[in-house]
Amino acid sequence: MNSSHFVITYPVFLILVSIVLLFTCQSDSIKFEVQQSENDNAEKLHKDGWALYKENRFSKSVPLYYQSIEIRESILARSTNFEDTVLRDKILEGIIRSYNNLGLSYYELGAFEETEQALETCLYKLSEYEKKWGLQRTLRKAWAAHQFGRLNQQSKGIEEALSKFELALNYSLIAKDTALVADIINDIGALFVDWREPDSVIFYVDKALKLYTEINFDFGKAMANQNLGYAYVLKKNYTQAQVHLGSAFNFFNKERNAFKQIIHIAKVFHNKAIAYHLDGNFPMAQSSIDSAIEINTFQNNFPESYLTLAQNYSNKADIYLAQGDLSNAKNYYEKSILQFGQQDKDPDISHFSVPESEKIIGDKIGFIEALAGRGKTFAAMGDFTKAMDSYKTAIQYFDTFRKDFRDKQSKIQISSLTKQIFEAAISMSYKTQPEQAFQFAETSKSYALLEAVRHYKAFDILGIKSDQLKQENELRREISNLAIRELNTDSTELKIELNEQRERLQEQLEGLNETLKKNENYQKLMSASVSPSIADIQKNILEKDQALIEYFVGEDSTYIFCITHEQGFKRYAVPVTREMIKERVAKLIASINQTENTGIAKLISQTESADNLPPKEAFKNHAFWMYQNLLAPLVSESNPLPQRLVIIPDDLLGYVPFDALLTSPVQDGADYYDYSFMAKQYAISYCYSISLLKEMQDRRLQPTQDGIFVYTHPGKAFENQRDELAGIFAKEWKKGKRFMQNMDPKQPKKAFRSKAKDYRFVHFSTHGEVNDSEPNLSFLRMPGTTEAERDNLLYLYEIYNIPLNAELLVTGACETGAGRFLNGEGIMSLARGFSYAGAKSIITTLWAVNQDKTEDILNDFYRNLANNMSKDMALFKAKKDYLENNPQHELHPYLWAGIIPIGNMMELGF
Repeated sequence: MNSSHFVITYPVFLILVSIVLLFTCQSDSIKFEVQQSENDNAEKLHKDGWALYKENRFSKSVPLYYQSIEIRESILARSTNFEDTVLRDKILEGIIRSYNNLGLSYYELGAFEETEQALETCLYKLSEYEKKWGLQRTLRKAWAAHQFGRLNQQSKGIEEALSKFELALNYSLIAKDTALVADIINDIGALFVDWREPDSVIFYVDKALKLYTEINFDFGKAMANQNLGYAYVLKKNYTQAQVHLGSAFNFFNKERNAFKQIIHIAKVFHNKAIAYHLDGNFPMAQSSIDSAIEINTFQNNFPESYLTLAQNYSNKADIYLAQGDLSNAKNYYEKSILQFGQQDKDPDISHFSVPESEKIIGDKIGFIEALAGRGKTFAAMGDFTKAMDSYKTAIQYFDTFRKDFRDKQSKIQISSLTKQIFEAAISMSYKTQPEQAFQFAETSKSYALLEAVRHYKAFDILGIKSDQLKQENELRREISNLAIRELNTDSTELKIELNEQRERLQEQLEGLNETLKKNENYQKLMSASVSPSIADIQKNILEKDQALIEYFVGEDSTYIFCITHEQGFKRYAVPVTREMIKERVAKLIASINQTENTGIAKLISQTESADNLPPKEAFKNHAFWMYQNLLAPLVSESNPLPQRLVIIPDDLLGYVPFDALLTSPVQDGADYYDYSFMAKQYAISYCYSISLLKEMQDRRLQPTQDGIFVYTHPGKAFENQRDELAGIFAKEWKKGKRFMQNMDPKQPKKAFRSKAKDYRFVHFSTHGEVNDSEPNLSFLRMPGTTEAERDNLLYLYEIYNIPLNAELLVTGACETGAGRFLNGEGIMSLARGFSYAGAKSIITTLWAVNQDKTEDILNDFYRNLANNMSKDMALFKAKKDYLENNPQHELHPYLWAGIIPIGNMMELGF
């Protein structure tokens, strides 16, 4: 065969190339047209879904969004590249929009798991498409994160909601969308509406209102006024509340045909009813709540109306109860409870039964309040059995809900908001079921801290790998570090980066916790009864020469429970209100510190706390008043208290140095030598709750070097104390070789984290400082030479995540036992952080102590421990010796009474 037959001339070649190119272009054109057509079809489905959404036909919109997503993802799967980047970006953005809207529809249906999945996918796709194709849609990220915040508010808790809102806010700031910025800030305010924190609501919503006014957005202004109205209801400023609610109503009523406006009109009526009721205008209250119920009954097919109708019924019951119409009050509380549990549209209260906890929709606090209202109504009817059943049920749900919340802040908040329920239950059971009343008092205290302590205990008891605990602590520490960095930066871009890092670490932490929750023994340990029985306390917690005194401070009365081996269990109710306690504690602390503007007096009250008396006279009055009202009822000649007292304070009593209280009036002209300080008679120790005391006593320590790890801040005075401690440890403790002082001054915190767990005793001789506005930023100053100031500060949030193995931890520093008080949980102090971290017992300080006198007392304390004294007796003797051997001018309570012991007081056993 001749090869010339295969030669292609140049003209023929050009023709063939042209044909190929023609077919290729036609193919590409056809391909583009197909893609365009399919995307148009997907877009139509998406728009049809959105139209159905706006008609409130949420379940009908869901399948259309899925179909739209399926078509567009099919286009992506078949296309290795896109000639037309505009079309590509439309397809990508269409997928993102459909996932976002899918989340909106599921949210309106109350399908929170599906909502979360859709929004997570939306945010994931946004990130993926940005990396792969450079598609940047910052505003879309803001919308998705904003909706995620609303979801977390309903389903997870305050911390996770706030985190997503902050992320959304930063995205919207970059996108420069003022309306969305205002919406997010307003929603942050609404978050605090749910948690009944009016000052926080006003702080955020005022900002939102200014932005809405700048852009003249009437609907936003109405929403902001609605939130402000409720905030002022909580602040009992009913005139101001009605002004804001009236402004909200005027706008919503103009747009009454729109579904959302109708729902908000109902909310305005609801809040107006509360304001009228609390202001004593019952006819207007009834008229307003009836209007809200009428609207929500008509709209009851929608989850939002379903929930608000439950709240309406409870509100109406409150109004009936205030007027003494007990039958109607009972009926509406029961309708509310059934509505919260997603019963029939018009609940049949003739078949009333409390719904299961997993069926409760939204506003769990509102549900608990309805149960408590039912209890209060039965009590007013004289049916104390049914009343107590309601209170017990409310407390059981409270316990279930706080365990279900994923974040610590929500657990703390629900404890704070439900304290009045415990007070009602204690008041009712006090006379006929005193041990039950005591159990209620104990259940109300420090649950978040107890849960954390038990969590760490589980690793030891259940033999869970220590690597997992180490990994968990590192994750928690890094999450806290990122949160603080985010708080301290002004860069919006950096805030976003830090928030996203924190979210990823939080997911890892939740994964670890989910693994633990599958362990049946772990679940059993975590769900164990919160409060030990009287018999258990006498047998396993109290020593023979101890009395346990637990307080519950209510709005109307204070309850005192006392347990001893000889006298058994006794209880006392004294006519001392929370307001009386608040005033007296502030004035006592002010008189000790000699000013109302420093220390914990300022934490307790920003108002004038002085008495227009010389501090010494004021101190005598308040120190004796507190003894007379809070301890004297327990004491008589025939019934003396033992020498050792374990105090479980409540509320603002956590700030009180009981050592400084006076057991008898002071005669005019008497010197401090003659003052009847409790410190002269009793060895007093403290704990956050009896359950925590038991955990601290039972805590099993790992083998250690049996040495003491001493951190002293640079300075001659601190170094002198370090040298004296070294001498005591060497000569009297006979453990001189195990005395370890500051290590690695360039990285002091890292050294402490890595080495502290190896020592049985830890001592800080340094400065400390309380941050009352942000407790997690309270700190101890570490010795070091690092240039960055924060590297030398050991913050409370870092202490929580340091695994300690300490029999005893001493902080001879300023105000390490003080901090902001959170109702139901206690004082957010550095000492609390060390308890969380694993210390069995702590010696701490309530205010900015005098360094020299504190050193003298603590040195004697250490010497007394060497003589096998219990820790509380060792400190008692050190203080007593101080009071007996120092000149009169050095006996002021400020110099010695602020040093207190917390936790396990058993002797060390040398």
